[in-house]
Amino acid sequence: MKRKPAPGETKSARIGIIGLGIMGGTMARALLAAGHQVFGYDINAASLRALRRAGGTPMPGVAEVASEADALITSLPSTQALHHVVAGLQEAKPRG
Repeated sequence: MKRKPAPGETKSARIGIIGLGIMGGTMARALLAAGHQVFGYDINAASLRALRRAGGTPMPGVAEVASEADALITSLPSTQALHHVVAGLQEAKPRG
């Protein structure tokens, strides 16, 4: 039976973030600081390195992020980028 968190205790979640620029990177750091596991992907290698330095787990693509996460956040610069991500999610394999 699952234990209910005590008052003031938070339950850790496995969160995926696709797009680790200014906004996505800030959300990733905040979620890590709150004790959550963060899996992320960005086309910019520097953003992936920053995620690793912050304690997150960089992933090689959008499908891999979705396969590890219980929840998925996108922070993308355009509708075209969102369409590309959605197409990549078709390859995701459910976790567990």
